[in-house]
Amino acid sequence: MVKTRHEIVLNSLSCLIIVAQIIFLLIKWPSISNEVPTHFNLAGIPDGFGSKYNLLLLPIVSVGLFYGMRALYRIKYDGYLANYDENIANKLFSLYRSWTSLTLTGTTLFFFSLLYFSIQNSRDIPNWIIIIYFSVLLGSVVVYGIREVFLKKNSKHH
Repeated sequence: MVKTRHEIVLNSLSCLIIVAQIIFLLIKWPSISNEVPTHFNLAGIPDGFGSKYNLLLLPIVSVGLFYGMRALYRIKYDGYLANYDENIANKLFSLYRSWTSLTLTGTTLFFFSLLYFSIQNSRDIPNWIIIIYFSVLLGSVVVYGIREVFLKKNSKHH
């Protein structure tokens, strides 16, 4: 399946954010205190602390998510898509790939913000960052879910 422009842009943006995480971490590494926030609650207040080496997990998890989600692109759920003609099946699969790309980009951006605030040894993360991330995530599930329902509803089953 050919990648859409939307998918290419989002995947490129995800790569740039991951590279930015790594570069930012490398530049700041000598000045990072030995104890940094490693977990923030939903209010954005740190509720866990650990070694600065724990910060390495954010870019590592971002890279893992990127390649893991890219691996999912190669899976075409034939059993699920077999109920629809090829055109609709391809549109559903493209929709799935688009949503996955959007989710990946949002998550890598969120991880970058966590990295930033942890390195700054911030006492909290602005609530708007958490609200925006989870709102976009939930909103994308709703929007893409509605698009999927309409695609399926307007298709002719075999």
